[in-house]
Amino acid sequence: LVLFGSQAYLQAPITYDKKSVEEILWATDAGMAGNSTSIGDAIGVALKSLKDSKDIDKKIIILMTDGENNSGVLTLPQAINLAKEEGVKIYTIGVGADTALVQSILGFQMALPSGLDEESLNEIAKATQGTYFRAKDTSSLEKIYAEINKLEASENEAQFVRKTIELF
Repeated sequence: LVLFGSQAYLQAPITYDKKSVEEILWATDAGMAGNSTSIGDAIGVALKSLKDSKDIDKKIIILMTDGENNSGVLTLPQAINLAKEEGVKIYTIGVGADTALVQSILGFQMALPSGLDEESLNEIAKATQGTYFRAKDTSSLEKIYAEINKLEASENEAQFVRKTIELF
């Protein structure tokens, strides 16, 4: 799990322990990595994490974002080239409404573009043999993940038991 905003951070390493990753995800807040969107850096951090995990045969990244690459060090073309060199497939998911409502000082609401760069997300997916998906609500996001699970089914998922230590 890589969180990204102004910078990108590895929040949870690669694991089959979905419960722990879910707990980490629920503990995150929007904007905690900054208010910009550094997609290139996020791909770079994810690629490094995958490279360090040598026991994984099939390497994919699922990139979910509501914005465009407007921050960070690594450009999208650089990130795409690194992913292609590593043979990593990237599935991209654009999330959010088509427009964002902004309330003005006088109380009028205006519709502004969402800031989602679908063209770049399509380009990332196509260049890495992945697929671009568009999620406008929770239901469509669930369907997208189900589709990715079908496309990237794994034969066996390890089961982990978390040791519990009673403190009181």
